[in-house]
Amino acid sequence: MLAPVDIGFIADDPALEYEGATLAGEPAVVAALARAPRVFLAIADDPGNAELAVDREDLPGLLEVVTADGRAWELLIDCGVKAIVDTGGYTEVSDDLVELALARGPGVISTAHLEREVYWLRLTRPEPPERVLARFVGAVVDAHRELARRLDITLPG
Repeated sequence: MLAPVDIGFIADDPALEYEGATLAGEPAVVAALARAPRVFLAIADDPGNAELAVDREDLPGLLEVVTADGRAWELLIDCGVKAIVDTGGYTEVSDDLVELALARGPGVISTAHLEREVYWLRLTRPEPPERVLARFVGAVVDAHRELARRLDITLPG
């Protein structure tokens, strides 16, 4: 059983949800996407299956960020992202590469991955949703590249 993780949410505070597609044009998100491969292969599932691949431009639409205070964030992924990064032990890689990438970011107090499609992130100071989404995009990009490296899979440009 996992221990509860305090990410700073206060139950009585209303949370605000930000869909990744609405923030996709923000400069921070655009910059994070610029580091991404043109296509994310389904390396955690079936790398040769083009139907499971995710185009770079589509990634933000598969992500969502939620906060009540700008410091504690819930980061949500669509099930389509699970094929491009291993979120549930589908490969022999035991490290949670998305969580590790999130934890390396500046001003991070804690991270957690308590459900397959939900990450939690707590920051030292409030950040706007577009910067947090850019962090999340960057973490997915880094995790995808690292998983490909560990599985010896060559990614497209």
